[in-house]
Amino acid sequence: MDLAASLYEILCTPVAVFLDIDDYTTDQETLSDEEAPLSDQYSGPVSTASDELWTIDGCTGGIQLFAVPNFLERLVPLRVDVFIPDQLEQSLTIRKSLQSSSLCNMSGRATAAHPLVRHVVQGLSHWIQENDDLRQSVANLPFGSQIVVSTITVDPTDMPIFMSPDYDVEWQMLSLKALEATWNATVTLPPAIDLEDLDLIQQMQDSISLIRVRNKPEDGLLVFKSSTEGFYHLYNELYTLLTIPNHPNIIGPPRYVVFKHCQFGGKVGVCGFLLPYYELGSLANNMESLEREGHVHIGNLSEQVCKALLHLHNEAGIYYCDLRPDNILLTDSEQGPRVLLIDFEQRGNWQTCSPPEVFQMEYLQYLGKSDSVPEGRRAFYKWLLKAANCEPEPAAEHRCYTFSDSRCNAVWNSMSKAHQQSAMVYSFGKLLWCLFEGVQRVNNFDTIFHPGPDYGENIEFPTFHRTPPTVRDLILECTKGSPEHEGRYPPVVRLGHKVYPRPSAGCQVDAHADARTILEGTKNWWQEEVRQAEAAIVERIHQQNKDVSTYKSKRSIYNSRPSLIQVLHRIQSFKQLIIEKSVNLY
Repeated sequence: MDLAASLYEILCTPVAVFLDIDDYTTDQETLSDEEAPLSDQYSGPVSTASDELWTIDGCTGGIQLFAVPNFLERLVPLRVDVFIPDQLEQSLTIRKSLQSSSLCNMSGRATAAHPLVRHVVQGLSHWIQENDDLRQSVANLPFGSQIVVSTITVDPTDMPIFMSPDYDVEWQMLSLKALEATWNATVTLPPAIDLEDLDLIQQMQDSISLIRVRNKPEDGLLVFKSSTEGFYHLYNELYTLLTIPNHPNIIGPPRYVVFKHCQFGGKVGVCGFLLPYYELGSLANNMESLEREGHVHIGNLSEQVCKALLHLHNEAGIYYCDLRPDNILLTDSEQGPRVLLIDFEQRGNWQTCSPPEVFQMEYLQYLGKSDSVPEGRRAFYKWLLKAANCEPEPAAEHRCYTFSDSRCNAVWNSMSKAHQQSAMVYSFGKLLWCLFEGVQRVNNFDTIFHPGPDYGENIEFPTFHRTPPTVRDLILECTKGSPEHEGRYPPVVRLGHKVYPRPSAGCQVDAHADARTILEGTKNWWQEEVRQAEAAIVERIHQQNKDVSTYKSKRSIYNSRPSLIQVLHRIQSFKQLIIEKSVNLY
């Protein structure tokens, strides 16, 4: 089955239980390979000059393009992206000839060479060339607005394109004074800088822009962190970075706070902050080089991450709920390679990196707020969450930012500090597996809508090929409760731009499975996931009302994971053993 952005909910979320498969099965697979290619139907000129009007720096979700308008006199990171129709809304000819499904898990500047993206750029360029007034209109759009391509036509010059100004994003911004008053605490803010003083170099992710500060060459390259989906998590991260005690393996406080002169009311709102740029990137992008460095090197990095988690848990008194290779930067220092934890928004981790006691609560959160779920069931899920001491409608989802605590993840807030530590240990165990196996993703499921290798190219957790036995034992202890230990995996895998039913161990992918078969299997899998989540939360509620020391529960396995300090000591012992063995060889 070809990928499409709209398949995310039915493939990757528990809402699949309540969705109608007929809404997602189309004649998408009836287009034969002999269908006339797009180039035979439209042979218009491809203008290099036109291409230079726009640069596509990346993509997310298969439909959101990070488009940079090169025709503007100055490039400011206004976060105006181009949105194209969902793959299921595109014609069969477009989807086949322009390979639109393969855009769903692409990112970075390689996106610019994608056939569909090049086609869209031709349409955007024609749109701008036809009306010079549009150039200034694009420059004047409110922060976080959209340019919408409503239809992908065979002739790119026929594409209907319009601007969609979004004033709500700027409305949600708080002024520096209002932000300080909301925190009601002594916070030393970094210098403030105008968004207009930032020169965009590259839009790296939806919330990350690479910039230079105008007239400040000494600052070098910096990262502009912002948001187009509200500012609650962003402001929470800013507060956290400004208040947590310094640690060598945690990103430091921002260099600048960035403000923007909003278009209505004369407000000057905080729209983001600037952080140092680390050229080496994340651990996820450096797995191959880490593997070549050997076990002592990987052990050093693992020890640094563990110490950072201990610092957050013991000294800062907060949890870190976003631990995965993408959220750890690698940098050089005088003492050797060093890791830095980033991303303190506290939105939560991917399901494959989170322990069951977390992702099962998140299932109910998702179901409790989805319009696709019947009202009665939504009320039931909210009741369960509340009974489990989890806020069903967390403040982080409100449009207006209010501050009560630097911890804004409702699921993690509902857990005791001991259980928060246990959950961090679980995610750390998954990270250890990635590091020692040299694998970017825990499961192929993570590559459906994110970059990663095809199914079968890499192993999946908890298969071990390279991990030393002592570390292997530690990983298994850290990840107690993982569904993979019971042979339970997500129901689909990705190969190229298609998803297939997950084959049984040792079997080949069924390349002939049709869309209905795949979606029925997915829906059945999610039904069992939701059933298990409901049962686990009911059990948790019972456990809260009983003597935990005598109540026998499957959840006790979560309590049997090692502590962070125990994990640290075992990593240090492993490193020492490897060093001693190396010395004895000589």
